[in-house]
Amino acid sequence: MTPARKNISAFEIMGDYWSLLIVRELMYGASSWSAFSAVISIPPSTLSNRLAKLVAAGCVVKSEQPKRAKGTYKLTEAGKGLFPILIVAREWQLRWDLRPGAFVSPWVHECGAPLHCKTTCMACYGEVLSQDILFKGEALAHEHGGTLNHRTSNKINVDLRTSNAKIAKITIFLGDQKALKVMDALLRGYNRFDHIQKWTGLHPAVLSARLRKLQLLDLCVTRLYQDLPDRFLYITSDAGKELIGLIVQLMEWDAGAKGAGSARALLHHKPCSHALKVALICRACEGHITYENTSVNL
Repeated sequence: MTPARKNISAFEIMGDYWSLLIVRELMYGASSWSAFSAVISIPPSTLSNRLAKLVAAGCVVKSEQPKRAKGTYKLTEAGKGLFPILIVAREWQLRWDLRPGAFVSPWVHECGAPLHCKTTCMACYGEVLSQDILFKGEALAHEHGGTLNHRTSNKINVDLRTSNAKIAKITIFLGDQKALKVMDALLRGYNRFDHIQKWTGLHPAVLSARLRKLQLLDLCVTRLYQDLPDRFLYITSDAGKELIGLIVQLMEWDAGAKGAGSARALLHHKPCSHALKVALICRACEGHITYENTSVNL
């Protein structure tokens, strides 16, 4: 009997550094402990914990194998549905963080071109931009939950695919659920510290640390709006604004996982006035991008 799937959001799954790396390797075809350990310097207890929670989220299925004490793991359809999130994150990296040594997943589209994507509205086919999205409703970031919100690894060399210990900025950001929540708030227009704190539910000290992190990653800047005492607005940078596609893809996965369109209805595309549902399009051939019509050349 298939175990009941827990209601775990994409923000929780992808907003954990270890889970993010494991999902990436599953996309490449890894299925065993030895395959994960060969490219991720991860403690066995942590690997066991993350795999178990990916199974609980319905993203991975575990198969018991004779002579294999730990079994093998394979992505489910829900797990493959995380693919657009990784690809949008990769696209951001290609545009904003092309540092030598930072690993970039070598995906290729079925048209033969190295994968470059854009997130488009399925109603009008326009590219999704942060200024064109209207957030409706009063949903709070608390609703993203916290069951996978473990401490982010502070080791710089845990991803053995990165040759010189320079972890990509997008991995540092995406693998931190609290930073994701704060960026979600900023893109929704919450710019004052007290407003961000109320929406995210984060402790002020934690929020201060994440806002500082976003500034160090060049994802937001501050603007003084009051002095004595000094108070600042937190404004997304150009690089930060382009993370809107990532936030939308996370919300899309959650909507699909719940089997309802309620999450999608909270987003509207201003240019066409439709509830926003997105597609991932290849910039080279204008064809749709899916897990099935791409390949990776490692």
